[in-house]
Amino acid sequence: MNSILNSTSENTSPLRIIRLKEVLHLTSISESTIRRKIENKTFPIPIQLSARAVGWYEHEIQNYLLSLPRASMDEIAELLPEMDTD
Repeated sequence: MNSILNSTSENTSPLRIIRLKEVLHLTSISESTIRRKIENKTFPIPIQLSARAVGWYEHEIQNYLLSLPRASMDEIAELLPEMDTD
């Protein structure tokens, strides 16, 4: 039978589970921030893979990243004052 597929109609690639190391790399946020966001229910909940291992569905992490607001040009200028935003 076919493998489990991602439910989005335009993407038929198999579901991929990623571990914490890759989540940290993809999000560029710290482990403690991820744990706090999980507690606050503002980050995807991991799935239990075994007694001592968890992972996340890659598409849930991608959707989380796409849901983040973009910085305004004023915020960018404040963060990177040497950057010309024109």
